[in-house]
Amino acid sequence: MTNSLIILAISTVLGLVQAVFWRWVSNLSDSQKSNTEQINAVKDQITKLQSEIYRDYPSKADVHKDSERIMQSLQEIKTELGKVNDKLDKKADK
Repeated sequence: MTNSLIILAISTVLGLVQAVFWRWVSNLSDSQKSNTEQINAVKDQITKLQSEIYRDYPSKADVHKDSERIMQSLQEIKTELGKVNDKLDKKADK
């Protein structure tokens, strides 16, 4: 009878250890699934952000062209202001 009690006790302890082990594995699996979902969500957000950047922000070449146009326009304004200033000086001299 004592041998059967020892075997029953060992079987019970092994069953408990096995249950705890599988519960731990299940928790790890759930954590891994959660992490995978979060990673996929971040990837989706990055993809959306990249598409917004490509759609909304100008390229370096476009910015350079716009800058040249602005500088050319400012030069034209400066020239016109110089002409107006000369006319005012001539009028002031009379």
